[in-house]
Amino acid sequence: MPMYHFKNKTTEEIIEPFVPSSEYDEFVKELGDDWERVWISAPSLVSQQGSTLSKTSDGWKEVLKRINKSAPGNNTVNN
Repeated sequence: MPMYHFKNKTTEEIIEPFVPSSEYDEFVKELGDDWERVWISAPSLVSQQGSTLSKTSDGWKEVLKRINKSAPGNNTVNN
């Protein structure tokens, strides 16, 4: 069910009702002229390019190398 944001033109109160799409028109009519739909932007997402290992310090890479050497058999430590 979509969530909409409406702002009261007088009080500037914002409400976030969950209204089925099929009932949206009727809901807006019942809400009245004092309310207008507003768009609230989504927060920015953090993203990264490249591998995390390429951004680590040389000290950490050295620790991974030591773990890799001392781990027996087939290990999953990448360095």
